[in-house]
Amino acid sequence: MRARHIYPALTLTLTLLASSPAFAQEPSTGDEIDALLERGGRDTVAFQRLMVLADRSWREDPARFEDEVMPRLREESLAWYETARMVKIGPEGPSLAEAPPWLELVRHVTFSDVPVDEVMMLAIASSPHSAKLRWFMLERTRKCDEGLATLVGVEGSLPALEMIYVMDGDCRDAGAEALARPSRLERLRQLYFQRVALGPKGASALAASPHLSSVESLGFNGATIGDDGAAAIVASPNLKGLRVLDLRGVGMTARGALAVAESERLGGVVQLLLGENAIGDEGVEALARATGLGALERLGLVNVGLGAAGGRALASASHLDRVNMIALRHNPELGEGAVALVSSTGLIGLRELRMEYCALDDEVAEAISRSPGLARIERLHLYGNVIGPGGAESLAYSPHTRDMERITLCQNPIGEIGERHLNDPNAPLNKAINRCRYRPAK
Repeated sequence: MRARHIYPALTLTLTLLASSPAFAQEPSTGDEIDALLERGGRDTVAFQRLMVLADRSWREDPARFEDEVMPRLREESLAWYETARMVKIGPEGPSLAEAPPWLELVRHVTFSDVPVDEVMMLAIASSPHSAKLRWFMLERTRKCDEGLATLVGVEGSLPALEMIYVMDGDCRDAGAEALARPSRLERLRQLYFQRVALGPKGASALAASPHLSSVESLGFNGATIGDDGAAAIVASPNLKGLRVLDLRGVGMTARGALAVAESERLGGVVQLLLGENAIGDEGVEALARATGLGALERLGLVNVGLGAAGGRALASASHLDRVNMIALRHNPELGEGAVALVSSTGLIGLRELRMEYCALDDEVAEAISRSPGLARIERLHLYGNVIGPGGAESLAYSPHTRDMERITLCQNPIGEIGERHLNDPNAPLNKAINRCRYRPAK
């Protein structure tokens, strides 16, 4: 089964729920629980609200909650999909410092804008009610390193945990080093650090850990691991199950890209994200020569300083024949490299090409429209370029666009004339056009 870079859904904050009109009513907490269950909503918002009510009921009368309310909640919670059984803990509302019994119903927990100190994490890690928790997200939290160390430091804690996501908090190398130590994370499938001050030391600790062999998705988006941290990760013999690797915005240069290209440990990776790093043509050319990325299907090179030479090198990479999507947004020097990619005889699996904001003009659009390779591209994203009426006309009437599923030309200066060509019912491209706003022609 293909691993997916799964990004976490937003849930309603407890603060908003606590101030909603429903809580201003006179009925007892039990009546409100009954009313909510009878309405039949089974989404994340309804579950979040149910847990707020459950926490209130437990605090009002713990004995009655255990005897009367909890048995019904256990039964009713089975109607929710596992992915909908989320609760978000904010500055106000329920606290998990006491690991309440209703926690056993929850599968996903997000801590947002709160300190995840030793007291709270120890209560959760030690509680039998947390045995089925699968996902922990720490969002803008304080005391992150301390919380992570406590969370995984209790023997037998969180046996079902599959995902840890740390975003915008004060997590540093110590948090990653704590996760690297225990052998109790054998079930962990996804581990993400996003926009945190995690450096090469923390990345190297994770790479050296023999306990993370089950991790399929690993991300450092916006972390500061640099070339050395990236090199440690891609050289690790321990990340044997890795399928998705996110190294966006980690401060990597062409040297880090070369380490990725020369790695012999990435043979199972299907999605590789290297955007927002200054790897330039040199780094992309190294990737084009790589022979250890045979399983790769999705490649992200957004805003990497890619020029025409790098585009041509990538187009010649016949060993990347399984790649079906390449994202190249915000590479304004791409130029003729875009034509080479569309025309590539090496990237035979390519079906989706994202070239938004790459300063592509009429000349490039017209060359693309003449390329027989365009016939295999199912989704072509050209949003925010400088394609005018002439380029729009060439694309609209290209015989190679007849089977295209979607093309996006929004925010290009094609003007009324270009829009008329795209809307022509006799144009081969007409059915694939994403209707949107265009800029006036220059």
